[in-house]
Amino acid sequence: MEKPHPHIEVTGAFQTRALLPSIPELEPIAYFDQEHGKYDETGEVAAELRVKLHEIDLTRLFGLLREHSVSVVRHWLQVDYKNRFWMKPPEDCIGAVLRPDGYVGLPPDAPRLRILSMSEPFYIQGRPEGEPRGHRPDLMSAGGIPIVSDCLLSTLRGLGVGGQTQEIIYRGANKAASNTIQPGFQRLLIDPQFSLTGDARVRFLPEPTPDGLGICCVLNPNSSREQYEIAVPTSKRSAVLTPHMNLGIEPIFRSTGLMNEWFERLNLGVKQCRTNNGQNKSR
Repeated sequence: MEKPHPHIEVTGAFQTRALLPSIPELEPIAYFDQEHGKYDETGEVAAELRVKLHEIDLTRLFGLLREHSVSVVRHWLQVDYKNRFWMKPPEDCIGAVLRPDGYVGLPPDAPRLRILSMSEPFYIQGRPEGEPRGHRPDLMSAGGIPIVSDCLLSTLRGLGVGGQTQEIIYRGANKAASNTIQPGFQRLLIDPQFSLTGDARVRFLPEPTPDGLGICCVLNPNSSREQYEIAVPTSKRSAVLTPHMNLGIEPIFRSTGLMNEWFERLNLGVKQCRTNNGQNKSR
């Protein structure tokens, strides 16, 4: 099994303890970065191998790495879900996470790595900005809880979404308007909430979940900061996205199915390559 869906492209980056040996079989689908260690602050990494995982069977890939005594220190994935993926999602894709179409700054003293409680006032440093600039955003990620426009909130309420809301307070360069309510936007923490598993770009919903996946908030796995995101089931994806065309989406998969099988095989292969001690740390 090369990959679980024809319209997913995955690049795996494998950081290694020593300079990479020549592996002719991988050269057509891989980039050997022998200079990567110069930029690694930990001193643990000498090189990085980037492989188009959608073009090789994982058993073949990790067999080659073990054969050449490649010792993997850490790895990460870059995943590209093509537009055609959503024309016919696989059976194990049960929904999607909404990706923000805007941003807003927080005051310099605001914590960045944890969720800011809804029981305390929530301040923003500037006005909400759309991405690309010029449009009014519907969804922003700041302070650990989604910030939604009144328009997106109305759409979600119309679909039966409950949960807590909180006003946000502008505190910025416009001193006359400082410490006033920012109109048009609120924080929204939807009930229920779930913690996803997997990777930041390959997300799985633990099973069983009551009544399947509804519109809810989810915690993204392996993120550098705590952040709830809004998730929608496949059945309601169009109802949310049609009036909010600038929002991006990324899939959520069941914890059983082809994608989970592929992901577990990937992690198993990496684990086996972590035990490859045949390389020296010399550069």
